[in-house]
Amino acid sequence: MENPKRARSGKPRKQPREGTYVSSLDLQSALERIRQAASRGKKLRFTGLWHHVYGVNRLRDAYYKLKRKAAPGVDGETWKHYGEHLEENLQDLSGRLRRGAYRARPVRRAYIPKPDGSVRGLRVTVLEDKIVQRATAEVMSAIYEEDFLGFSYGFRPGRSPHDALDALYAGIMVKPVSWGLETDIRGYFDAMDHGWLVRFVERRIADQRVVRHIKKWLHRICGKGCGQSSKRSKENSGGGMQNPVPAVGQWLRTVLLGQYRYYRVESNGRNLGAFRNQITQLRYRTFRRRSQRHQLTRERMTRFENRWLPLPRIVHSYLDFRQYVTI
Repeated sequence: MENPKRARSGKPRKQPREGTYVSSLDLQSALERIRQAASRGKKLRFTGLWHHVYGVNRLRDAYYKLKRKAAPGVDGETWKHYGEHLEENLQDLSGRLRRGAYRARPVRRAYIPKPDGSVRGLRVTVLEDKIVQRATAEVMSAIYEEDFLGFSYGFRPGRSPHDALDALYAGIMVKPVSWGLETDIRGYFDAMDHGWLVRFVERRIADQRVVRHIKKWLHRICGKGCGQSSKRSKENSGGGMQNPVPAVGQWLRTVLLGQYRYYRVESNGRNLGAFRNQITQLRYRTFRRRSQRHQLTRERMTRFENRWLPLPRIVHSYLDFRQYVTI
């Protein structure tokens, strides 16, 4: 009889770490209890949530859900390096959170160029702040997911803008409409009133340890705290005229792929193709202005285009949309 601990190749199967499965069940059970309490009383205010955040198992779960290759914050700490002594680091972090000795760190500011020439500001937090924020968000989501309605999609777990488009398309097909309204609040998170946001949070959360940390994060991620500036303009990110051709190509590839991932839905292929063509024409004219002696031929530009500028491919098809909105 085959040894159940061995794979067919004869090599021992990798066993899960002791307690990992049980810890996962415990975490989900705790969140489920919070959800049930939130669903039973819409006006219930939670007074004891912080211990759910600083538990080592919750922090470990949050750590493993972070992006492995995300940019480090001002302290230079990376996901990989932090994980080399993970249990010791999490025990220390948990203790500081429990004692009230934890302090939010300054953010590192970066500015990513957008296709229209403007820049998008980013605030890069340190790794431990990301861990604590992720753990806090998990606990808070258990409460607020019971309050949100089915047609709310923004920044909710398991939902994306494409889900909202699917629901909109399904609604239009069921009952045709003659008009639509589209709005865009520019710089919303930079201009929003933090006082009102905190008051909204306190309608459900009475644990002042949670509220206090939310205030600190709002003060430092939204630009009111000190931080190091790391501006990435078109010149130093690859889009400038004097950068090497491979650097320019890599930068343009990143811009295009970002557009494709978000906008490549069915019926939008022509617009994405036009966007790529416009990028190509603008870059062709820029390359030709670089030198008066060495003019860029169309053949060389075609090679550059094929090498660095990917074609759009539709991946979000309305043919597979869900025919309902969860209420």
